[in-house]
Amino acid sequence: MHHSASGWTRSKAFDSLFDPNLLAIPGLSQGLPNFEFHLDDISNLPENQLRQRAFGAFATLAVAALSRSHESPEALLEALASFADLFASLLSAPNGARALAILFEYVSRVAPNTTPQDLERALAKNTPKAQDIAMTIVEQLRQQGLEQGLEQGRAQGRASTLLKLLKLKFGTVSTDVERRVVSAAPEQLELFLERILAASSIDEVMQG
Repeated sequence: MHHSASGWTRSKAFDSLFDPNLLAIPGLSQGLPNFEFHLDDISNLPENQLRQRAFGAFATLAVAALSRSHESPEALLEALASFADLFASLLSAPNGARALAILFEYVSRVAPNTTPQDLERALAKNTPKAQDIAMTIVEQLRQQGLEQGLEQGRAQGRASTLLKLLKLKFGTVSTDVERRVVSAAPEQLELFLERILAASSIDEVMQG
């Protein structure tokens, strides 16, 4: 899959990947496979063509974002706003809020400083009837962000508590152990905290 401002402009033949001088060596080119690789160029793909593809709501919106990622933030949001119906479909799907958060995370990476409110305005401007959908999207994104923030805060609190307990019980804690604690998943931190009471060494706490 390819997306860029200009679209794919080079050959899709396999032998085009090699230096012509190398291919000029007698007998070498005969040993190379002769084929063209399949390339899906989604650069500036029109909305109607994108809708014709056998994609679900999330995949269609993701490809729409990819195909316009080289454009200005305003143009990207305007392109996404034309799929207001798919946003509504995504919101009503199982784990739709999470999928929406993932999609917007990508949008915010390719279009820095873009906020959920920017998407809300683009949707409302494109389709007045989408105002309710837009407001729901903003609320879902805000809630998802709050939940992620709370979970990150809880994980950081567990990691800090575990490091303090390790230092109180065993003394010096190595940089490697600190790194493992800080990067540990929430369920790992819970397991480490349970082990520390009966463990006789840091290795017993951190095993597995």
